[in-house]
Amino acid sequence: MIGYVLANTLSENGFVSRGVCEVDAQYKLLSVTERTKIGREEDQTICYEEQGQKVALPDETYVSMNFWGFHASVFESLRQDFIQFVQDNWSNPKAEFYIPTAVNNMMNHRGLEVTLLPSHDLWYGVTYQEDRGTVARAFQQFIAAGRYPQDLWAQ
Repeated sequence: MIGYVLANTLSENGFVSRGVCEVDAQYKLLSVTERTKIGREEDQTICYEEQGQKVALPDETYVSMNFWGFHASVFESLRQDFIQFVQDNWSNPKAEFYIPTAVNNMMNHRGLEVTLLPSHDLWYGVTYQEDRGTVARAFQQFIAAGRYPQDLWAQ
């Protein structure tokens, strides 16, 4: 899994959800917990909300942006977990099947081992309509620097 630094993944336009990672010194993933309503407070502290309480997270916390590389053997477990999720949530159209939650379950109950590959790059995503301009400008800078092709579909 590519682990991004939390401070590099926030939106200036509202809260985000991230899989908050705990790793050991060799970057073995010990746990990944999906957290919602993550954002910067007025004092610049990054917090998420849990049961009505604000919980601070260090800026350098690694988070999952769902950039996983799975061995083929993992997909049967994911399929089984997804079937159970659908059975448990069939009447809740807003329920989400969080990959970090499924991975954490496999690590805890099925012996899955995951290595986090750290990234200190900025993450660009469109969580809110207002994020679009920031992302578009970043891609233009990547194109100008030769880091991204001018016409991706022509390649």
